Amino acid sequence: MSTERFSGPATFWSRMGRIAPMLITFTVLGGALWWGHHVSWTAPNRTQLAATHERHEDWCAEHSVPESTCILCKKDLMKAAIAAEPDDYRDAGEEVRFAHAASADSFARAGVTTGTAATQDVEPRLEAPAQTLYEPALVTRVAVRLPGVIRWVGVRLGDRVEAGALIAVVESAAVGAAKAMLMRTL
Repeated sequence: MSTERFSGPATFWSRMGRIAPMLITFTVLGGALWWGHHVSWTAPNRTQLAATHERHEDWCAEHSVPESTCILCKKDLMKAAIAAEPDDYRDAGEEVRFAHAASADSFARAGVTTGTAATQDVEPRLEAPAQTLYEPALVTRVAVRLPGVIRWVGVRLGDRVEAGALIAVVESAAVGAAKAMLMRTL
């Protein structure tokens, strides 16, 4: 049995079989775009998509809301809404912004939910990254000359020690080998 690759017409048709679905898809999309262009097909604009009710004569086309409630066109409506708020609701100089939509249903479709504000006690809390350091003058680093495992510590942090005092027991294979060699020479 031969392991050579096929060449000639079989390769051409196998490639066409893989390319044909893509060519058909692009041809259909191109035809739809051509047809849409020749029949003056247009996509709906933001105002048409946002409208959930019949057009009224007082419709504000610029902001997609009824003109009678458009706080952006009628500044006196915004001033009245701000004046209705208690004075302690905002800090001095804070800018007031309103969410403005065509209807309450528009908010619901956009996933906006509202709730009633409530007063409650809050614990003051601050989270911040930190690093604890000891007073350098009161800390001494202890090092051993050979590698090993600390098996016993005889002092605690803050205990006073004198020079030469036993503060820990380190188990080390190197120390054991040195001690065995010393015992053989004696």
